[in-house]
Amino acid sequence: MTLKDVSDPPFVKAEIVSDDPDIVMPSAPYSSEYYSQASAPVPVVSSSPPAPHTTVTGIIPPQPTTTTTTTTTNLHNGAGVGRHPFRLTCPNCSQTVTTRTREQVNGVTILMVIVLLLVFWPLFWLPLCLPSCKSTEHYCTNCNYRIGSADPC
Repeated sequence: MTLKDVSDPPFVKAEIVSDDPDIVMPSAPYSSEYYSQASAPVPVVSSSPPAPHTTVTGIIPPQPTTTTTTTTTNLHNGAGVGRHPFRLTCPNCSQTVTTRTREQVNGVTILMVIVLLLVFWPLFWLPLCLPSCKSTEHYCTNCNYRIGSADPC
């Protein structure tokens, strides 16, 4: 693995193709004297829009890069959502509300019913009554937007 020298900036190549005779291009755009002139800023002379079929040739210095670190807490996938209502700012309506919860039977609950039916059939109905065996969904009380859900067990 080789390391690239950070002080060596990348270059962008462009080419001017124009029917305008006033535009003068260097004869050898890849010569060493052409690149030595690249450190000086090139002024823009024309204030009118370029002619049709115009492409620019030259070395464009790289733009400075900025690194931004963003930390986001996302409740939509169920991370941080429990079985009880809690206060938060709704991502849909931007109101601070206490969530409304709804318990719902899902595939895990049905699987527990089947296992109990095979193992000890008199208590097969128990997962249908226990809140901890059902998924809990949280909704905004203002706009009914689904905030997230907590899985059973």
